[in-house]
Amino acid sequence: MDGSDSVLGNRISFVFLLFIGSIPFSLINYLPAFKGNLPEPLHIVTSVIAVLLLLLVGLFMGYYNQRYFVRWYTAYWFLGALLLSLGYVMKSFILLIPTVLLYAAPFYGLRFFF
Repeated sequence: MDGSDSVLGNRISFVFLLFIGSIPFSLINYLPAFKGNLPEPLHIVTSVIAVLLLLLVGLFMGYYNQRYFVRWYTAYWFLGALLLSLGYVMKSFILLIPTVLLYAAPFYGLRFFF
C-alpha cells in the first residue's frame, strides 16, 4: 500500500465525516424547519455551533496545509445544491427530504438572523 491509497482514504473519510457530522445538528433542527416554525434558542445555538465547527475544521485543515479540503468541501456543497435543485424541479420528496436533512437543516437556526 503506497501513500496515495492513504491520501485517498483520508479524502473519502473527510467527506464521510461531513455527512455524519451534520446528522446531530439536522436531528435537532429538522422538525421546526419542516414545519416552518421560527427557530427557538436551542435551534439558533445548534446552528451557530455547526457553523463554528465547520470554520474550525477549515482552520485546522488550512493549518496543516490540506489542499484537498477546498476541493472536497466545494464538491460537498455543490452536490447538495444540485440535489436540492433536482428535488425541487422534479417535485421529488424522496430526493428532497434527505437532502434538506443533510444540507439545510443544520443551519435552520440562522434564519433568526436573516
